[in-house]
Amino acid sequence: MYKDLNPPSNRVVIIGCGSAGLKVVQLIHEVHTPSIITIGIDTDFNLSNYLKTDHYFPVSKSVVRGLLDRNEGDCTGISRVFRNLHMYQMQPDDLVILTAGLGKFTGTSLMIALTRIIKEITYHPVIGIVTVPYPHNKELILCAKKGMNHLVPALDSLIVLEMEQLKNLFQNPGTGTLYDKCSRFIAAEIEFLTTSFDNLTGKDFFSVMGMKGVGVLFYGQSAGPDRAERLAQACLRTPLCEIDYRAAPGCLVLIEGGPGLTRDDARNVVRDLTFELPGHTHIAWGYRIMKNLNENIHAQAIMTGIKPGWFRGSPNCIASVKNLQTG
Repeated sequence: MYKDLNPPSNRVVIIGCGSAGLKVVQLIHEVHTPSIITIGIDTDFNLSNYLKTDHYFPVSKSVVRGLLDRNEGDCTGISRVFRNLHMYQMQPDDLVILTAGLGKFTGTSLMIALTRIIKEITYHPVIGIVTVPYPHNKELILCAKKGMNHLVPALDSLIVLEMEQLKNLFQNPGTGTLYDKCSRFIAAEIEFLTTSFDNLTGKDFFSVMGMKGVGVLFYGQSAGPDRAERLAQACLRTPLCEIDYRAAPGCLVLIEGGPGLTRDDARNVVRDLTFELPGHTHIAWGYRIMKNLNENIHAQAIMTGIKPGWFRGSPNCIASVKNLQTG
């Protein structure tokens, strides 16, 4: 993954929790390299025979039930399952990314328990990527709130994606359901996040992604002769969670474009994307040339380390709660 890290640090472990997470890891498994390990975990024991992942760990519903209602979360049952299936072959220097949909108890509970277990194994930041349900279902929102209460302090970075914002991103109906498109988008973003980029070291990546708090993802694309100038504007118009990011202590910007993309172009995009951030923000950025992109240019920016009290109060997101650590 990053040339400045010692082997086997190039290994990435992607864990999908619950049905939403399983969809993502299956998509990654279809195109992944040997350095990426895909793991699925859910309560359906029948999936073991045909699920397309490197490993699948079924867990009894009795183990999962009630995890969110316990102050600390009893992980004993899940730990036993993983130990029996040699889950602890995971290396201390693996990069681990967990993904789930918050709103149903299975994925949320499994992600909480797994985070605590994995934090005892790896010394790198553990990253979570979650989707937050639409606001009209109060039961799902309540579950998502409980999940956030546990995950924000447990993970090093929790990237929150609002379903409402993702829906706005997919303006072209195309084919497939919204949930299918969200799964494909998250899978593509994980691939983007775990690819080597010029100018970006592993040290900078882990420093930014280890800044304890919520991360907000911005995504944009542009084309044409002035594509670099318009790319930052496109990103800032597309936050995938409405969070006040202007005091974020960390920012990761990843850019890819066709052969015409220059280092100066990338630097200018980073400058225009981060102009509202304070001077002490740790900004890490990288870029790569992809011949098949021609005149197109893509970017994602993740503002990290955002504290729960900084949420703007979007009615479409569980983050509308003023402080997720209370209530």
